[in-house]
Amino acid sequence: MNASRFFLGVLALGLVSCVSPKFERAWKASPQQRWSGRWYSEKHHAGGRLRAVLSDPEQGGIDAFFEAHWHGFTTAYPVKLEAQKQGAGYRLEGQKDLKSCVGGGLYQYKGTLFPGKFSAQYTASSDFGNFQLAPEH
Repeated sequence: MNASRFFLGVLALGLVSCVSPKFERAWKASPQQRWSGRWYSEKHHAGGRLRAVLSDPEQGGIDAFFEAHWHGFTTAYPVKLEAQKQGAGYRLEGQKDLKSCVGGGLYQYKGTLFPGKFSAQYTASSDFGNFQLAPEH
């Protein structure tokens, strides 16, 4: 990787991390909808802290706002997840095109949401892994 491409990647990650104040406002404003845990890349054998603010399931969907920490950077992004009732919880699916020079691309999510646990798998052209979240108390 040449130096200019590396610099552009770092700059892009820095710009993506600028959205974190929006996440912090959503986090503070929604104490009953906060979830926290970890994500893990099975491809790269790395992971980090993950937080989310989830809306109540309404009309087949959940609005999720994620904040992921990795390699000293923070990125935050919203995702609309389709929700299908499954027993006491929901089966979730969604996707988000993350615009970034490093780790960007179309991410697809499949998971489940139950009263005490949110778990999902993600796939992208350059990565795949999972995450586990629990309600923040």
